[in-house]
Amino acid sequence: MVEVVLLAALLALSLTAAWLWRSVQALRRALSAAEGRAKALELELAKLQSSVQAAAAEAARRMYEEWRASDLRQLQAQYEAQLEAAKKQMEEQYRQQLELEVKRREEEIRRDAVERSASTILGRVGEQLAPLYLFERYGIEPKDLRFIGSPVDYVAFRGLSRGQVEEVVFIEVKTGKTAALNDAERQVRRAVEAKRVRFEVLHLREEPPYRIDVT
Repeated sequence: MVEVVLLAALLALSLTAAWLWRSVQALRRALSAAEGRAKALELELAKLQSSVQAAAAEAARRMYEEWRASDLRQLQAQYEAQLEAAKKQMEEQYRQQLELEVKRREEEIRRDAVERSASTILGRVGEQLAPLYLFERYGIEPKDLRFIGSPVDYVAFRGLSRGQVEEVVFIEVKTGKTAALNDAERQVRRAVEAKRVRFEVLHLREEPPYRIDVT
């Protein structure tokens, strides 16, 4: 009887051990499956996180591009408005300066024209009155004067009208504020003062052989 009980107990223990073994194996399989699902879930979460980050980055980039484009448009509009205002201001200033310059130039031209006209008239009057002044101061008869105009105004042959030439005088008439001579007039004066003056006779022969004799 005892043996039967022992066998029954051993059988029960064996069955219990087998059940425990199957339970442990099932639990292991469940844990392994759970670990696989956890890894798969981690991979899905990583993919989802990457997708979310990419979407967030793209959204941020679009928002930045839109903001920059809007800001650039605003800056461009402000710059164009400022540029247009500065352009109008510069055009107005230039117009005012141009008007002032035109008025100034017109006044200068008028003054210059008046001065030139007065100088021309005075010069002509001086040339007309010069013979009388020369007669009064130097005793040169108006009949002894010959007007040549350039490089000096007159050559006077003093005494010619009386039949006796006493001297030959080169005369330049000056009017205005200064009596300065120009270069050609100074050269004539230096030549006369240095006695670099001579008399030449040009003889044009009318009969053959035709030639010109200078004596």
